[in-house]
Amino acid sequence: MLFVEIFAPITEIFVYTYIIVAAIFGTLNIAFVILFSIMTWGMTILLSLFSLIMDQLVIKKIYGIKDIAKLVLFSLIEPLGYRQFTFLARVWGFFRYLIVKKYTIEKVKRKWPRETI
Repeated sequence: MLFVEIFAPITEIFVYTYIIVAAIFGTLNIAFVILFSIMTWGMTILLSLFSLIMDQLVIKKIYGIKDIAKLVLFSLIEPLGYRQFTFLARVWGFFRYLIVKKYTIEKVKRKWPRETI
């Protein structure tokens, strides 16, 4: 799984590059790209909405109408910006790791709450 997560941004870069090159050379089926994008957006929304329904059925926490409306709105907006932002962050992180290569885990000093040991 780690292998897939590491190289997913690189694969996406190749896919986006291929789509641009295919559009330039006129070999891209625009109707297919539009329909596929709509289908992907719809499936993402359905997945988010079904997770809301599962949350209501399993956890049985009662949300107000405003909360549910916000969650539905966020499920509609999420595929239109958040996905692209996370893609750019993953690509930036991948290339930064390749260039810097000296990441360490540091202990965070907390000011509050104080240790009582």
